[in-house]
Amino acid sequence: MTSSTNFFLGIFLLILVVFFLPSKGMTDIILMSQDNTSYGCIDCDQRAEQSICNAYGKYGSIYSDQSIWNKNGIGNINKKESPFKKGGLGLGLFNSQGNFEGYFVISDKDGSRYSEMLKSAWHDSKQSHAKSKAIFCRLIFGSDL
Repeated sequence: MTSSTNFFLGIFLLILVVFFLPSKGMTDIILMSQDNTSYGCIDCDQRAEQSICNAYGKYGSIYSDQSIWNKNGIGNINKKESPFKKGGLGLGLFNSQGNFEGYFVISDKDGSRYSEMLKSAWHDSKQSHAKSKAIFCRLIFGSDL
């Protein structure tokens, strides 16, 4: 093989790995409602379209109906599946194999690590959806997006 062939083969493999092969941790924990509607992933890359921490994605924007951070959408504290409803059901946490991992909710019904982080963010933000998002995502990723 010539050096130019090796170069193009190397570029091809890099593109394949970066864009087409799933990386470890991508969409490991997914939020699901009882009717199997997905509300994004918690621990995938924060810039991924499905991330609840991506401000421009449908699951991370405070304006999207599919975002837990939208106080008028699933995040509405009066909805039974809202993660922010005290005593509510919350959303299910499922791993990438589809196994149930607990609930994502601020109530004391679930002691999952993510629920505890959400509860802390909700309390520290004085019940502000936008501020809760910033605090929660900082706890998950260690920095703001």
